[in-house]
Amino acid sequence: MQVCTEIRRKVLVEKVSVRQICRDYGLSHHTVAKMLENVEPRVINRARVSDPVPSWGWWLSDGRIMCAGCSHRTSVTAGTIFDRTRTPLTVWFTACWLFLTAKDGVSALSLQRSLEIGSYQTAWAMLHRLRSVLVTPGGTGSLVSWR
Repeated sequence: MQVCTEIRRKVLVEKVSVRQICRDYGLSHHTVAKMLENVEPRVINRARVSDPVPSWGWWLSDGRIMCAGCSHRTSVTAGTIFDRTRTPLTVWFTACWLFLTAKDGVSALSLQRSLEIGSYQTAWAMLHRLRSVLVTPGGTGSLVSWR
């Protein structure tokens, strides 16, 4: 009974995942789930599908990260040019490649056609974000030198 209490404390207080408990105690998922019968299902499901991120949070099933301290959820793309876009990262990376390898630059219309994006506005916004990254932090308006 003491092991059951210890496992409950680890899941609820220390936010250890069920996978980690199974590894530490050599138990199956079914056995640990039986020990956690009266625990809120959301906690068990989150712990079952997610591995802990080292000491600062957990990977959630939707791909985001939850902070262990404040339970704030964030994405790996937060704070980048890929933040708050519905365009898949594969399309973004292809756009980056086309943007960087074009000799004479790339227009939004040619980007739209080559990526087969439905809207001109999406292609224009992608290029705008890519170009904004190249501007120097001093605000001089010149592009960053690669040499």
